[in-house]
Amino acid sequence: MARCCSLTRSGLLLFTLLAASGCAPLGRTHAEATLRVTGDYIWVEDLDVPPVTGVAGCGAQALAAALTIGAGPDAATTLAETLPWHEVGATPVELLVAARRRGAEARITRGSWDALVAAIADGAVPLIMFDAGHRVPTLLGDAPLPPVMHWAVVSGVARDDGHALLGAPRRRHHRVEHAGLLHRWERSDRCLIVIRPPAPPPSGSPDAPSFQ
Repeated sequence: MARCCSLTRSGLLLFTLLAASGCAPLGRTHAEATLRVTGDYIWVEDLDVPPVTGVAGCGAQALAAALTIGAGPDAATTLAETLPWHEVGATPVELLVAARRRGAEARITRGSWDALVAAIADGAVPLIMFDAGHRVPTLLGDAPLPPVMHWAVVSGVARDDGHALLGAPRRRHHRVEHAGLLHRWERSDRCLIVIRPPAPPPSGSPDAPSFQ
């Protein structure tokens, strides 16, 4: 079963270069406040994506963000630090089991664009595994580089279906064009985990979840 950030041996040097700043490169990010002004998106509300330092930390990052909706950035960061996938990538089943053990509803399915829209509209959090590696164009087309599989939270979708948003730390988001995301997502057979985090207890309740 595929793990995020998994590579063939031939891609090890490339991966080392790409991973210097994290799990995998996704390009520039955009401030959530700026994106919200337009009213162009359907959002996963109250999402905080924690920073991670391991070269394969994307699974821990995505799951921690999904499980701590509304709990704030400190809770997301604390949970991400306790999850095991920082130097070795996470499989879909590992993330599914970890989510369920922490009280969330979670299921794995083969995704589609409509499934992303439906999950967000229903108040759930979609996690996707896709190829986040760089494209290297040549005169004969793109070079056949090995995939760099990456977990991300789909934090929003454009109302016109033109692109999706992938959550990043500090309430920022990557914008990924519709066709490009579907093409990269196909490398994992469109692996999708839909997570509905546990409902938070009433304010002031002693039963506040620890997320551990």
